[in-house]
Amino acid sequence: MLLRAGLSQDEFEGIRKRLKNMGCIGIEYSQSMSERLSIWFRRVDMGLYSYNIYSRPMTDEEKNEVMEHYEYIPYNDHCVFEYGGGAFGPQTFGAKPRKDFLAHHQPW
Repeated sequence: MLLRAGLSQDEFEGIRKRLKNMGCIGIEYSQSMSERLSIWFRRVDMGLYSYNIYSRPMTDEEKNEVMEHYEYIPYNDHCVFEYGGGAFGPQTFGAKPRKDFLAHHQPW
């Protein structure tokens, strides 16, 4: 598997160690229109916090999509924080936490 990914054992172990140190609990890769890597950061009850890291700058259409939905908080044109709710409880970050973050950090 490492050969297919083009990684040596040392490179793999380095990546694995850094992901573990940041609290990573899972990874998902999407090759759809918005090629991105999702790093699952933390679960709280049924909810999941993650980072979506794009392989290229987001398009204006992708930026507009992110800004329309409260489960996303954009960090910059390559990284978006995401909260996915579970079967119960909050389903998004909510308007206030998102607004507070964006008031201090403009993503683009």
